[in-house]
Amino acid sequence: LLVNDRFYIELQSLPNGYTNSDIRYTSSDSNTVKVENGQITALKPGSAKINVHTSDNKYNTYINILVSTG
Repeated sequence: LLVNDRFYIELQSLPNGYTNSDIRYTSSDSNTVKVENGQITALKPGSAKINVHTSDNKYNTYINILVSTG
C-alpha cells in the first residue's frame, strides 16, 4: 500500500455460528496501519500485522501489510 491508501478487508467466510459482528481487527502498529471495522488505512511507511479474530479468540488469522511512499 501507499501512504494514505485505504481498503476494506472482505471476509470470504466465517466460522459456523459467528456473524460479522463477532469479528475483531487489530493492528500490530496503529501508527503505521490503522484498522477500524475491517477498513485498513496506511498512515506512514513501514509494516504492520493485521490480526483478524473472533471476539472469543477461538479463530484468528492475520494479514501482513507493507506501506511505502511510492
